Order: sequence, then structure tokens, then C-alpha cells
Amino acid sequence: MGTDAVTTEKIADGTIQEQDIADGVIPSSGGGGGTTGQIETVRVVENVNIQPGQLGDAIANCDASHPVANGGGFDTERNPGPQVRVLGSNSAPTQSTLPTGWHVHAVNDDPNNSHIIAVYAICANIVP
Repeated sequence: MGTDAVTTEKIADGTIQEQDIADGVIPSSGGGGGTTGQIETVRVVENVNIQPGQLGDAIANCDASHPVANGGGFDTERNPGPQVRVLGSNSAPTQSTLPTGWHVHAVNDDPNNSHIIAVYAICANIVP
């Protein structure tokens, strides 16, 4: 991930507002168009162990009433040498109109040691 990437650590609670999220991503809370309350974020993190030289998949899920706004994944090890590489990262499930989780597909390049990958989802919560 690049140094300019926006990660969960860089997003303070309450900083993502209604205007920051595309139309149609969050369902209307009433009969009109759009939300009537403030949007706050909820973070969900799942840790998954990937065995040496293996591929792994993990999903961090929001609860069903909080659509996922963003997410990602990273190797929790900070040691030099072979690490886990994220091969793909996307909202999940992809067939849903309002995804409720974040999926990461990764490979452990270390032939000798397992590594833990942390997958996170940033979930939207509408506060009336």
C-alpha cells in the first residue's frame, strides 16, 4: 500500500459525512431522497492465518444494517523478508447491491512461516 493510501488509522470517527458517500450506497431512512441523520463509521477487523506458501481469503463483515463503505487488508508482521502480498481487495458480496463486507485475497510468500493478515471493513451507520 502506498504512503498516500487512506487507511482506517487515518480516518477519525465521525469524519465521513453524507456528502462523502455516493448516492444510492446507503438506503434512504424515510420516504424522501437521501438520509436524514449523520453518518458515522464503524470498523470491523478480522485476522486470518495464512500457511507458508499458500493462498488465503478473508472477509470482514459489517452487520446487515450497515453497508460497507471501504476496506482493505495488510500483513500484521513487520519483519523483513518474505511476507503476505494482497492480490485482490474488494467489497463483498459482489452480487449484492449493498455490500456488507470487505474481501481480501492474499498469498503468503514465506516458505517457512505462517503469517496473519488483518482484513478490515469500514461500515456506514446512519444516526437519526
